[in-house]
Amino acid sequence: MAVRVDLALITPRLSASMRASIAESLVAVAPEDPDASILTAWNTRQTALSIIEFRGPYWRGEIHSPLESDVLDSAEMVISRTPAASIRGVLAKLWVTLSFSVPYSDVRDGASQKSAILRAAVREIEAFADDFDLEQKILFHAIRDLTKIVEDGRA
Repeated sequence: MAVRVDLALITPRLSASMRASIAESLVAVAPEDPDASILTAWNTRQTALSIIEFRGPYWRGEIHSPLESDVLDSAEMVISRTPAASIRGVLAKLWVTLSFSVPYSDVRDGASQKSAILRAAVREIEAFADDFDLEQKILFHAIRDLTKIVEDGRA
């Protein structure tokens, strides 16, 4: 049984539309899920990132506090250090890896590629994935394929 994250409890000062925006990048986590700690860390990372990006692009470091950066960094450490037991756990690790592989300076059509990657926005990334170097392309295509497997219920 999946547990739905109630963002109203986590982020009480945010508007309903902001909570809906954050919810798009979250994953359901059941207590018995073998990757519960990774997926909970993913949700923490995505929530912190969404709050930051509500004020402006993440790569503009002056718009977020050291505490928000610490939350993001701590979540990424849990994701990277915890062994994954499912495709969803591996996907969280791959997304974090891809986010570290693209520099903040990559900007196309006025939108930050880094922001799309941090938000795990597969469809947005497909628009510029041809610009990646070979390693980034392979990593993104693995993410895209595994995401499709999970979405199709084949995992």
